[in-house]
Amino acid sequence: TATLESAAFIEKDRDKLIKFALSMIPDDCRVAIAVNTTVEAKKNGIDWQQAREAVIKATEDLGWFQAPRNIAFTLIGWLYGDNDFGKSICIAVNCGDDTDCTGATLGSIFGILYGTTIIPEKWRAPIGDGIKTEAISGFEAPATLQALTDKTVEMQKKVAELYQSPLKVTLGKNNISNSRELLAINKNELSHIWQHSPYQITRNTDELSFTCDYAGTPEIMIGETKVLNISIVNNTNNEKNISLSLKDVPAEFSVKGMPDRLLKISPHAKLDVALSFNASPDATNGKFIAEINDAGKTLDMQLGLIKLNAHGSSVPEK
Repeated sequence: TATLESAAFIEKDRDKLIKFALSMIPDDCRVAIAVNTTVEAKKNGIDWQQAREAVIKATEDLGWFQAPRNIAFTLIGWLYGDNDFGKSICIAVNCGDDTDCTGATLGSIFGILYGTTIIPEKWRAPIGDGIKTEAISGFEAPATLQALTDKTVEMQKKVAELYQSPLKVTLGKNNISNSRELLAINKNELSHIWQHSPYQITRNTDELSFTCDYAGTPEIMIGETKVLNISIVNNTNNEKNISLSLKDVPAEFSVKGMPDRLLKISPHAKLDVALSFNASPDATNGKFIAEINDAGKTLDMQLGLIKLNAHGSSVPEK
């Protein structure tokens, strides 16, 4: 959906957008299978309820509240809604499952493609511009959609500056028609990404690649050891002498395997470090930072472990 929504700023044809979004993921992944099930159902002329049943059958081993099914339900609303905002949203939501996500995602797609003009007054008037939710914690929700939009734009500017992105957000009209070339499909450029484990986190610079592999879900149980496999790749033609450290590790977590000296990495070589974690009985979820230092230049990665009790349930944070 991120690919589709990004492309929707440039391409307005629904079927082309779906095709392009599918090109960004492996053909045999579960999201692609669920989406193609929806597309085929529409092509075969069956109604949306039958399309829903086909999606459920294609994803029944995954259970409820999983991305493949919910993305497919979003597309059922889009494909069967005849470009009518209310009809499309209702079909997507009436498919069930994670209904706030399906409705919101389809609404986002419509918003990018058509703006607020596609929302009829019978929907606009009772809903309004206000934000009323209890599903936010840790900060106060913006009062209106406009305030949320303004905050989002400002945050984008900060993130773009932090990561030195060439993308600039400005007020007023712009012309991005020449960006259509970005929608060219080239799966060869993506194949290396598809090989990554879903349990890996990677940070890259021109000189170093820094990866943490959880080797499974990021969970730790009392009495068991959780191993995080750290790998550092030297992408240069010169030998590197770097240090690896952990910051802000909660006192309830113990760590073994941390190197106590500089690590030498030959040109274009990889170095692996296995870190073993244990949690005390009074531990909760742990958040910490892994950092490598290369001659004064640092590269860090936010990591964490979810503490499970003896029954395999997560322990609430204090």
